[in-house]
Amino acid sequence: MAEDWLSQAISVGLAKLAALQLPGTPIDAPSAAACRAVWVEAITDGRAWVRERDVPRIEAAFITLAKTAERWPAPAQFLRALPAVTHPVALPEPPMDEAQRAQVRELLRKAREALTR
Repeated sequence: MAEDWLSQAISVGLAKLAALQLPGTPIDAPSAAACRAVWVEAITDGRAWVRERDVPRIEAAFITLAKTAERWPAPAQFLRALPAVTHPVALPEPPMDEAQRAQVRELLRKAREALTR
């Protein structure tokens, strides 16, 4: 079952698409609710979602669909429009000062000594 924030983000996106009245848009509340349930299931099945990372991606995918869709889209179109996960660039390790280098050398010397006994 999808988390509330994820269902909410999908619901908001679908409501925005419905406002466009594209051909194939669900015609009444029951069909819209059924459509939403199918979308949530299709989008969440087998995927891990993280709120902080994925809400902006979900919003971007729905904006892309609003700009490009000429008919009511399928969940597969949403998944294709979903931006890739970006990973922050790792910072380089801070440089060690000479005292830290000496400490590491000493630890390595002791480890070698312990292994050669």
